[in-house]
Amino acid sequence: MDKTLYLFGDSLTRGVVLDKATGKYRLTKASFSSSLATDCQYNIVNCSKLGLTIEKGLSIMRQKTSQEGYAILEYGGNDCDFFWDQVASNPDFKTQKCKVPPERFLSLYRQAVEYLRSRNVSPIICTLPPIDAHRYFQWISRGLDQAAILSFLVTEHRIYTWQELYSQLSYQVAKEMGCPVLDLRRLFLQKQDYRQYLCDDGIHPNEEGHQLITSEVKQWLQRFFSQDTQQIA
Repeated sequence: MDKTLYLFGDSLTRGVVLDKATGKYRLTKASFSSSLATDCQYNIVNCSKLGLTIEKGLSIMRQKTSQEGYAILEYGGNDCDFFWDQVASNPDFKTQKCKVPPERFLSLYRQAVEYLRSRNVSPIICTLPPIDAHRYFQWISRGLDQAAILSFLVTEHRIYTWQELYSQLSYQVAKEMGCPVLDLRRLFLQKQDYRQYLCDDGIHPNEEGHQLITSEVKQWLQRFFSQDTQQIA
């Protein structure tokens, strides 16, 4: 029987890459969502969108979960992001707030898990692939005052650790609430140089990155559903 598998997340679960030739974002056929959609084992309902935060994602969950099943959740990459034009104009860490502050992120993620379970949908939580701090800094500061943004960050590496925090928060929610974890961060960090799996913007997985994720997700789901079936039996 086909398993309904919801995908709630951002550009990663949507399958977005940065096109080198055009410098614009586009969908890739290498994404695990595209690959799973062709697999007769799964009824894929992809509710992911470029730029989504957990706040917007929770709203979508409440609209889209019409049948029981499973859901892969992947949030944090946009939640941790700042409004960089505002930061460039006023690089005061006490004044500037990211899109979804850490405590609110935790609260909303917990609410998302609780809501899905109330709809008989079992959540699977992803950690975040790491970013390339230098490339991402260059990307977000295009046309802006780089010196001002750097004074806000103190070091370029701060972008990495801030995004890493949100990956850790995602993992924290999973462990607190007993959700299975799809550890995409470890998948990338185990590579000799994970940066080769990222687009020029330093944050989105490229075609090779999506192929890496696809292989891992398909194997992970196969193991997960095999164990789940055995437990039911």
